[in-house]
Amino acid sequence: MTRSTSASTPFVICDIVQSYSPISGGVKRYLQDKARYMAAHPEYRHVLVVPGDADDFHMDRNTSVYVIDSPSFMLTKSYRLLVNRTRILEIIASEKPDVIEVDNAYIPAWITLEAHEEFDVPLVGFYHSDYPRALGVELGNVTRSGAVSMVLTKAIEYYLAELYNRMTCTVTSTRQFERQLKAMGVRRVERIPLCTDVDVFRPRDSRAAVLRELELPDDVCLLLFVGRLAEMKNLPETFAMLDALGDEARSVHLLVVGDGEERELVEKETAARCNTTWMRYVDDADRLAELYSAADIFINAGTHETFGLVSLEAQACGTRVLGVRGGGMDETLEGEEPLVIAESKDPRELADAVRRIRLLHEDTGARERRRERIAARFSIHATFDAMTRLYRKLASENIRQKD
Repeated sequence: MTRSTSASTPFVICDIVQSYSPISGGVKRYLQDKARYMAAHPEYRHVLVVPGDADDFHMDRNTSVYVIDSPSFMLTKSYRLLVNRTRILEIIASEKPDVIEVDNAYIPAWITLEAHEEFDVPLVGFYHSDYPRALGVELGNVTRSGAVSMVLTKAIEYYLAELYNRMTCTVTSTRQFERQLKAMGVRRVERIPLCTDVDVFRPRDSRAAVLRELELPDDVCLLLFVGRLAEMKNLPETFAMLDALGDEARSVHLLVVGDGEERELVEKETAARCNTTWMRYVDDADRLAELYSAADIFINAGTHETFGLVSLEAQACGTRVLGVRGGGMDETLEGEEPLVIAESKDPRELADAVRRIRLLHEDTGARERRRERIAARFSIHATFDAMTRLYRKLASENIRQKD
């Protein structure tokens, strides 16, 4: 089915995406940025297939968006299972993509593998989520056995290597996961860092207005979390960090922005504390930029991030980011001077890092330097120029193999 394209024939890219919902985070932002890029490049046509609560089709500039009626995923309120094999294969057969990208290693991966083999179209697996560590650790926690966790992690790694080696190529966004995938035995891995829209995410003069909205004093230290309220974000440790701050917590306020399966925990914690506020999911990028710009520290205690787009967004707005060493956001923080990072998700380690950041007393130019660093390294054009070069390379290799 793969075809050679000319200047008059758009190159068709099809994304099959299960990790998408009205309140999802990084993957949704990646797709929104990708759609904007495609709209500015008429030599491409974009097809997006996502789950929803009813079948639908609409155009978003030059992106054809197919929504497939899909059952809810019982382990989360945020996502649905993209399992309609017949419909997915129908869309692929109709759209005749030059390359397919799939976002996870679950059922959609096997459906797209079928399309890859039946229609002879290159297939890219994007390693958007750190399945082995996250799932292996979670199941190990259930059994309360480190040995079980290790065995499960190795079994999952074996499964992923077998799956991804049947695809044309696997993409990841960091050196850490490039090494990890290769160590698993995945043969063809490409590293392409993700990006943020620095025209939208830029420093705003919003602090005074946000503090008034939250009814906070001007001298408060505003900590901000933005993201899906999921177990892997280590929100209990984030709240416990406030306790670990001791008397200092009186001058600190934590604003949590997002929604997800840990909503009840966040509601309970914010109701019980006077120095926390929960704000439901914010989809408007300008509003998010205002919140990022108002914060003193953006905090994410997650230890299973594969990149951390929110880290780029916050830093593009000039805000210092506090992450956990080895948690997945490390590369987004490269070049930060001085770098302050928590050594673990332990609330005491998080509190100590907050204290160290507060003692820095950054000069007035620090925010602009932070933004300039992100703009120079993580632009939308750099990411999607690299992605589309890879797509075209894979399509050309496929054509040569047939010849």
